[in-house]
Amino acid sequence: MTLLQPNTHLKPKDVKKHILLVGGENVTDVITILTPLSSFKEIATNKGFHTYDCKIDKKGYEFTLCLTGVGPSNTEIAVNELAKCGGRLFIRAGTSGSLRRNHVLESVIITSEALRFDGVSDLYVNKNFKATPSDSVNRALIASAQDLQIDYYLGKTISTSSFYAMGGIYKEGRLEYNGYVPHRNYQPRIFDKFKQLLSKEKFSNIEMEAATLLTLSRILKLKAGVVCGLSNYIPWKPNEQTQHTYKSLENSIHVALRAIERLKNTEKS
Repeated sequence: MTLLQPNTHLKPKDVKKHILLVGGENVTDVITILTPLSSFKEIATNKGFHTYDCKIDKKGYEFTLCLTGVGPSNTEIAVNELAKCGGRLFIRAGTSGSLRRNHVLESVIITSEALRFDGVSDLYVNKNFKATPSDSVNRALIASAQDLQIDYYLGKTISTSSFYAMGGIYKEGRLEYNGYVPHRNYQPRIFDKFKQLLSKEKFSNIEMEAATLLTLSRILKLKAGVVCGLSNYIPWKPNEQTQHTYKSLENSIHVALRAIERLKNTEKS
């Protein structure tokens, strides 16, 4: 009897070794970006998880695409269930907010380490455990960005479980969180820690899935890497994020697919 995964509705025969993970992006946009590059067919859709069997057209290399939806909890489910079905190498592609004003929007960040504000990874390991990518995957991502002449930065990423609280909207000179302005007497301790880290160390971008993926990949003995386009600066200005989202996503997916090609070529040689 073949075990059906409870959330993704995947079975072992459905999943390839190489996985492209895309978080909370528009499904139509992802398919539009992939269409000129690969063929694909839907395997399963359940609880917001969309999974496709894909083949890179030029080389015929097969991979699995999983759109996980937003956030670390969804990522945890997807990685565990894909790994149970045979997934062994994961690349996350998506969008993120830039924490550095000298970074160019629509360029990509290749994550060297993810700071764990995701919450989920704390249930697996203590805070001393580093969420880092596989060296071979990061080398492939860097070389792929260079091949495609897509601007990239290698940098540290902050992963959070919140979109609004850690992002904020810059509106008329003050920082708001969906209309809420935090009062100094009620700011949570984690917010103070977050601000202290930003003042002490250089981080490149902020998103919601990298730390969960990279932590799980290390403890489950998988390979993984993360490449995210910069869709906006943090704190963002109204409409800034939507203006640059598509191209940021497109660039990250292109780099991720080229990296999968490179890794498959390395495995064959």
